[in-house]
Amino acid sequence: MKRRLFTYSAIMIGSLSLISGSCEKKEISCNDTVSTYETNIKPIIDANCIGCHKKFSTYAGLQSIINNGEFEHEVLVKRSMPQGKSLTMEELVSIKCWLDNGAAEK
Repeated sequence: MKRRLFTYSAIMIGSLSLISGSCEKKEISCNDTVSTYETNIKPIIDANCIGCHKKFSTYAGLQSIINNGEFEHEVLVKRSMPQGKSLTMEELVSIKCWLDNGAAEK
């Protein structure tokens, strides 16, 4: 019985370490990408956010959560948005570069 419990425990620990290793989030770094809201960010927002967050359909509607850091925290740090799916690394890089460079509209 003890041997079976030990084997089961070893399998569970091994499985958890594999799972946790695969769940690590890759660091997002801004390359030389120049992003603007109109060109790069609006299409991402339209495709992934406005279904639940209608007010984000305009640049002005995003300003409060950009200014208070909530947008960056939810999308880039926690990666909890959009709910139910993930942004591509390319989309994440576009958003990061956009924010790092002042979140320009045009």
